[in-house]
Amino acid sequence: MVELSTSRVFDVSNPVEALEYDLLQCQLIVSSQHGNYALYDMGKNGKFQLALFTLLSPLCPGTMVCLWQATIDCNKAAYIAKSVRFYKSGQKVLIFVL
Repeated sequence: MVELSTSRVFDVSNPVEALEYDLLQCQLIVSSQHGNYALYDMGKNGKFQLALFTLLSPLCPGTMVCLWQATIDCNKAAYIAKSVRFYKSGQKVLIFVL
């Protein structure tokens, strides 16, 4: 059985640009087109299961718990992340921006 989350990652007017899921840490990082970034833990206190990875890996049951949010803002210009990646066993995040 798969349950869908009703958690809103960003505002409706701030669409998702890139995301990456770490199977080992059960974490999801999401970036928006307006330069916002958020890291979520997918395996805490609940019944949420990430449907996208149902067949690929063991599931991490739990709700989406926001660990941190940030905005990349250099010289008042927002940068759009085209790709986000976990590295160092999911302990660090690399964000590629335009």
